[in-house]
Amino acid sequence: MSDFYKWLYRSITDATAKEIDSAGNRVERNAPANFFRLLLARAASKVGDRLASPKTTLAWLLQTLGAPAIFAGLIVPVRESGSLLPQILFSNFLKRLSLRKWAWSIGALIQGTAIALCAIIA
Repeated sequence: MSDFYKWLYRSITDATAKEIDSAGNRVERNAPANFFRLLLARAASKVGDRLASPKTTLAWLLQTLGAPAIFAGLIVPVRESGSLLPQILFSNFLKRLSLRKWAWSIGALIQGTAIALCAIIA
């Protein structure tokens, strides 16, 4: 990671700790890269949530496609229950994983693919 990103990370977070993690790595060495990766991931997630918001975009899309009004009223309940069901189904499996980043990555990939398919189909 470049010195600019390290400087920017220290400026934003005021980080001065020289901690050692359980693997013996210095936390400060990995923190700037992880900070900006997390920042980018969260920003992309927020933009995706706004683009596929059931309150605005999906309701507008259904209206544009000429779907009956009942479907617009079902958007939020279907979305909320659809987001909770995978949590119930996969929670015990995920609790047993020592490294969960791939589960998050696969979930994000599936979500992004589903949104892209919605846009292509519409």
